[in-house]
Amino acid sequence: MKKVIKILSCILTLNLLAGCGKLIGEETTIFNSMQVDQKDDTIVSEGEVKIHETTGTLITVEVSENTTGLFHISYTKDKGALKITQGDKDIVTLEKEEAKDITSDEYKVSLTKGRNDFDISGEDSTCKYSAELKIDDSSKIVSFGGGSLK
Repeated sequence: MKKVIKILSCILTLNLLAGCGKLIGEETTIFNSMQVDQKDDTIVSEGEVKIHETTGTLITVEVSENTTGLFHISYTKDKGALKITQGDKDIVTLEKEEAKDITSDEYKVSLTKGRNDFDISGEDSTCKYSAELKIDDSSKIVSFGGGSLK
């Protein structure tokens, strides 16, 4: 009976460890040389991000009241589809193929009172970028940042 319990314990342990195998070898999103600054009414996030299996935040801004703004991004990237989202809303999809010196259109965005994140996610890809969020009323900016993982 003890032998059966030991065998079942070993099988259970191996099954649990096998489920963690992907987590042990998993690569994560990494921000390199990232800088986030405010220039007048615009928050600028510049740097390089290596996207893997986690979502990264390019810009986060906290506002004191609802307001609007304009978002755009300039980028150079290797292969792999990437997209920028604000909450559940897709803002812009970056080229799937390798791309150099691309500037997106400006997209009108709504910022709700509190924290607003502009995230990047997608397939394995490296992207150098300069993202700008111009806020219609900069007096409503409480704080800003970026470069975090979700």
